[in-house]
Amino acid sequence: MKNRRTLKARIIRPYTYLAIFLGIIVYAMHSTIVFRALKNQDREYRALIESSFKKNLVLAAQTHNKYIENLMLSETRNLADSLASLAISDEIEINKVMDDILLSYKATRKSIFSRFAIINLAGVFLFDSEGKLPPGKNYKTFKKEFPELYVFMKAALTKKELFGNLECQKPITAKLTNRYIASVRIPETSLFVFTDHHQSAFNKKLYSTLTEEKENNFKILYKKAEGDCWNSIFRAAIWTLLILFVFVAATYWIGSKIAEKISSPLVQVQRCLKKYGKGHFHAEIPESGSIETANLVKAFNKLGKNLNIYMNKLKDEITTRNTIENEIKVAKNIQNSIIPHVTGEFDNTIFSLYSKLIPAKEVAGDFYDFFFLDEEKTKLAFLIADVSGKGIPAAFFMCILKTITKIFCLTAGIKPEEVLKKTNQFICKDNAEYMFATMFLGFYDLKTGDFNYANAGHHPTIYITKNRGIEEFGLLKNTVLGFYPEHKYNSGYKHIQNGEKLVLFTDGITEAESSDGKEYGLERLYKILSKNIEASPKDICEITIEDVCRFQSNILFDDITILVFHRK
Repeated sequence: MKNRRTLKARIIRPYTYLAIFLGIIVYAMHSTIVFRALKNQDREYRALIESSFKKNLVLAAQTHNKYIENLMLSETRNLADSLASLAISDEIEINKVMDDILLSYKATRKSIFSRFAIINLAGVFLFDSEGKLPPGKNYKTFKKEFPELYVFMKAALTKKELFGNLECQKPITAKLTNRYIASVRIPETSLFVFTDHHQSAFNKKLYSTLTEEKENNFKILYKKAEGDCWNSIFRAAIWTLLILFVFVAATYWIGSKIAEKISSPLVQVQRCLKKYGKGHFHAEIPESGSIETANLVKAFNKLGKNLNIYMNKLKDEITTRNTIENEIKVAKNIQNSIIPHVTGEFDNTIFSLYSKLIPAKEVAGDFYDFFFLDEEKTKLAFLIADVSGKGIPAAFFMCILKTITKIFCLTAGIKPEEVLKKTNQFICKDNAEYMFATMFLGFYDLKTGDFNYANAGHHPTIYITKNRGIEEFGLLKNTVLGFYPEHKYNSGYKHIQNGEKLVLFTDGITEAESSDGKEYGLERLYKILSKNIEASPKDICEITIEDVCRFQSNILFDDITILVFHRK
């Protein structure tokens, strides 16, 4: 039942997974769009703020320039009026009133300009507040080094007053500087006063202030846009979860109804099968649902009828089988009763004899027998045989063969080969099933030790000498019993001395197979006999059969029979 799910689960689960998957896809797409919009908005905000920044910078610069122009011209006029009150007209007079000029400059030190110079109409410097321009230097020397200043001063010498914003480049460092210059003619003289103001500090401060304002504005706008973005994502997540919940609930309800409608006949089939499991095969299922389901129900109803018929037949067969098994048990009991059991008269001071048979099925086709041939019990007959086939037919044939063989053996003066001949002729008359058997028969004289034997297609007998040697004998090339009624059987002779043994066995021992297909064989039999050569006949039989059964893992494919005779 691993990985099995109900029909409801099979219907609901895939659609639920599909809804979750689509929800994740939609939510991811929405988030992607929102973040992309935030990124675009960020670019737009930056462009807008940057444009505003540039406009504000230009407007502030223009406003500042106008303010500086008015202020510098006003301050320069005041300085010119102060110089005019000194009544100077040339360089000699300026040197005379140098202290007064510097005092006047200091008085304007707090003004907008940082330095001033006095130039005559010819463009010759008469005074420089910083002392960098020596008296007598003409402005024309600026033509190469400071062309912008040269142009401005040339124009200023022709006008009453002039203001200029110059961008000058230093020769050595090549650094650009903004300079505001104002020129005013000193009243009632031919002299001009030039004032200078450096704009770099103001521009830096202005740029820094506007840049800081720009960044603050951008942060405010971005924070607002980012908040709107996350609010949108949060709202999208809430709506996605709500839609998923509604979809899953609807899928569950619809799937339950569909599964109930589809599986209703199957549930009835399941209930019917439970009744079948309890032996109630008369139960029927109403045919409903789709054509396929109705056909399935029809098939189960037919199955129930067939099972009912089958069970009735099975009951009859069980009754018949029980009868047969009882008969087999009776046959087994009969077979066990006709096979001789070792008694004290077969285990005495002269000899010892023991035999054992393990059937592959309930009854065996192998058999053995031993009995005395005379009233004085000086002559002993023993035999071992193997009937073709197994089971009841072989057991039935064995009973007939054993009975007639013993009858012929007890005929006065008969020899082993004659017994086999008569037995063969008897069973060949009415052998419609062509059954046959192999047999080894021997007569042993307890007085003389003479052992006369005959062999009808059976394998040799093992002879254990008193010197612990193991030999084979008895293979006379005679045919099996049951095929040729005119066949004449040969006989053999062996002298059995005190301390020697005979071992008779069927092919259930030598042809026993292991799980890997190997045969037990004569070599293994010789080996087990050699290890237990001094054991009693009973122990030899028990040990040998136990070893054979263990060799084939107690799975017998043929009857196992062994007979051991020991002359003490």
